[in-house]
Amino acid sequence: MVNKVKAIEHPATRYAAEGERINADPVAYLRQVHQKCDALDQYRLTFYRQERVGALVQTLAPMEQIDALFRKTPFSVKFTWSAPDADYYESVYAEGQNDNKLVIRERKGVFPFPPQVRAIDPALPAKTGKARNSITDFGLARVTRRTLLPFEDPALAKVMTIRYQGLVDLDPAARPSHHLLIERPPTRGYAYTRQDFYIDAENLLPA
Repeated sequence: MVNKVKAIEHPATRYAAEGERINADPVAYLRQVHQKCDALDQYRLTFYRQERVGALVQTLAPMEQIDALFRKTPFSVKFTWSAPDADYYESVYAEGQNDNKLVIRERKGVFPFPPQVRAIDPALPAKTGKARNSITDFGLARVTRRTLLPFEDPALAKVMTIRYQGLVDLDPAARPSHHLLIERPPTRGYAYTRQDFYIDAENLLPA
């Protein structure tokens, strides 16, 4: 009887090999990431959000830690904030429920009223400058799809660049992640000329 010992691949070796695949064709790799994300029917994750917010003058808001539950069909998202200084306990959007409103449970009330449970237009936080995107835009597949959209415009794709920047420890969780830098000239319909896109080196999903 022959005992076969399978060699254990060091994470750095695995990460380097994946980095080579990303570097060979970043756009094609992003399409594979999108397909992988789109195949997920439901998941839970913790993410960190720090955005420039404000309707007239934008300022950098404090970083938030948010626990999220996602379901593809019917489209449903639940956010939970555990930090004691957060404005909300949770928010829930479920397509076809609550008149398609976003239901939020406040941690802090609006003076002089105590905290309440409110049902609002899901687009309202983005319209009033409290968030960059609506909760209806949330999801791994959707964020990857938004990143890919400009590359499907031949004229825009010609003037854009996408470069693999290597492996980084992404703050604040310090998870090893592959970094893609996407740049484009000032373009109507796009607020920024630069996008940093990260792919978790372990699960190969958007970080």
